[in-house]
Amino acid sequence: RFASSRPGLWAAVNVVCAPAGWKVPGLMEGLPVWIVGDESDGWRGNDKAVQDLKERRNGTVRYTRYVESPAPPDPKYRHMIGHASYDLIYRDPRLWDWAFAQRRTSAASEWGF
Repeated sequence: RFASSRPGLWAAVNVVCAPAGWKVPGLMEGLPVWIVGDESDGWRGNDKAVQDLKERRNGTVRYTRYVESPAPPDPKYRHMIGHASYDLIYRDPRLWDWAFAQRRTSAASEWGF
């Protein structure tokens, strides 16, 4: 939701651990998107969002669905195995290579320049 509130600011969006049944707002249709989740994180919703995006846009859509992610690092959430796909993707150099390769010509209009 944060990226969709000001889509003109971003060159790309990385969506991690989205809730089941989420939908990508139409405002983000021109942005390259990399969606990341785990089979424990409502992956059917992610699968549907990826399918919808690929059908209705001209941007790049990447999707990583882990079979099993670790539990969150906070001990009180250790029982939530599979809900820390962010831990895996943020350690993956391919994400950073992809993110830093994206370009936006200008975000000046978003800042009122």
